[in-house]
Amino acid sequence: MVVSIQQQYPGHASQVASLAAQSPGGGAYYTKWIVVVDEDIDIFDLAKVMWAWAYRVDPKRDYHFFPGLYGASDPVIQAKDRIGLTNYLGTKMLVDATKWIGHPRDQELWNEKFPPSAYPDEETMKLVRKRWGEYGIK
Repeated sequence: MVVSIQQQYPGHASQVASLAAQSPGGGAYYTKWIVVVDEDIDIFDLAKVMWAWAYRVDPKRDYHFFPGLYGASDPVIQAKDRIGLTNYLGTKMLVDATKWIGHPRDQELWNEKFPPSAYPDEETMKLVRKRWGEYGIK
């Protein structure tokens, strides 16, 4: 499950992830991963979600594990181990893939907290992909 937020304060992403993990619409029963991204990431574009995960996550700070949560459809739990109520308990991982709001403003970053993201526009990306072979890259 991927959730997008407009982060307002430190801990906001963790609160949202915790709430999403308990939602009966999917987080509580059907997923082991809840990923929270900033509003600039399209949650329906897995490549962009993975980009945020790769570039905005500090594993020590941004991974949160919640063991002992109900997960009846978790394929990791073997059928023979699903006897009794407590044997359906699994672990959820909450990932804060947002820009860390704790950074101070920096004069080198034009008085912003984060450097600007620099990537080509979609039209340029399509052109490069189309001509990939011409560049000698296989």
